Amino acid sequence: MSAKSPKGSKIIRICCQKEEYYSALNDSQKFKQLLDQEIIIYPELFPEGISKGYTLDGKTDPSKKLDKQQFQKIKLCSNGERYSIYPSFVMPNMIAYTDEVEKALFFRKFSAPYSALVYAFGKDEMYWYRAEKSFSPCSIVGTTIKKKEKLPEHSASDEKHGKINGSKVYIAMTVANGCILGAEVTPEANEKELTKGYGVFAEESRNLDPTYTPTTVNIDGWEATKLSMKALFFGITIIRCFLHAFIKIRDCCKKHVLFEVICEKIWYVYKSKNKKTFSQRLRRLKDWAVNKLSGTTALENIEKTYQRSKEYQIAYDHPECHRTSNMCDRLMRFIDRALFDRQNFHGTIQSATEMSHSWAILHNYYPHRMRDTINKTNVLSCPASDLNGFTYSNNWLNNLVTASSMNGYRQ
Repeated sequence: MSAKSPKGSKIIRICCQKEEYYSALNDSQKFKQLLDQEIIIYPELFPEGISKGYTLDGKTDPSKKLDKQQFQKIKLCSNGERYSIYPSFVMPNMIAYTDEVEKALFFRKFSAPYSALVYAFGKDEMYWYRAEKSFSPCSIVGTTIKKKEKLPEHSASDEKHGKINGSKVYIAMTVANGCILGAEVTPEANEKELTKGYGVFAEESRNLDPTYTPTTVNIDGWEATKLSMKALFFGITIIRCFLHAFIKIRDCCKKHVLFEVICEKIWYVYKSKNKKTFSQRLRRLKDWAVNKLSGTTALENIEKTYQRSKEYQIAYDHPECHRTSNMCDRLMRFIDRALFDRQNFHGTIQSATEMSHSWAILHNYYPHRMRDTINKTNVLSCPASDLNGFTYSNNWLNNLVTASSMNGYRQ
């Protein structure tokens, strides 16, 4: 388990109904049957040592927050480590039952303000703030990815700009397979700070697989990002984002009479089937720009793109890699909207990072289409379930709570 793993890492969460859990809680034989079944089906929710046996170890103290409820404790035979077994219908930190907060937290997907949640569901704004932030201690990677084989071979990374009390900060984001896998707030965008920020993704990934190194990562060309990735992942291939090249050219010639022609020619280069064709088309684009765009900033940016031709061609050696940062930009919008609606962060780097962690994890488990999930397929569809190929529960919040067993850290 990572040394960073915080309070809550000794809590195992299993997916079951209230009646089933409380019935087994008062019958040791029934509880062991329930637990043994979960260990067989979902071993990733449990520490490795549980395979060598365990004993029931009494119950937790009555909860002051949840009607004095108690939960089963166990002790591993292999090393004497003690864990508590919590059901999926109980939120982290025991702030509520999931059915009491599930709909309100779902509305946060659409940035419904806390004041609106108070009006619709009661409590107060700090209650809903704490409920949303309750997944912050969890490993984003470990909570989202349940098998090491699902760790991404190809990823994309970029920095989302934000502010804390007016001071600029950066969220070092890593995405893959439709999921946010890293979201660490850093005070600067230099090599040292970005290495720390992206290092959290590396650390959490290696908790699943100590030998993990992605084959490629797509970045926008920022030198500090490039250096941090090479420092964290030996042998990784850097893929320069072609989309950023297009954006730089596009933004400086929007009012040019040939604007649409320029855009078409750039994407014609991008659609090349191999290195040779890409190189030829980019050279022709540069020659055309010299004749048609002389003296413009667009020409300067096209020439810069031409000079980086070999960097863009690397992508052809990895057909499955991300040639653009489109996935990263698309997933950034979720956090961007949350930051806009709350007028950026307020507090400290630590509190900002905790909230960005929760946002990332919640995003990965929010259903894509709630109506389809309930009325048509009756199977939960969300980024995490699409990646893993299964769910623990068709209730999205119960599914997330179960996935957060041991805070997502393998032990």
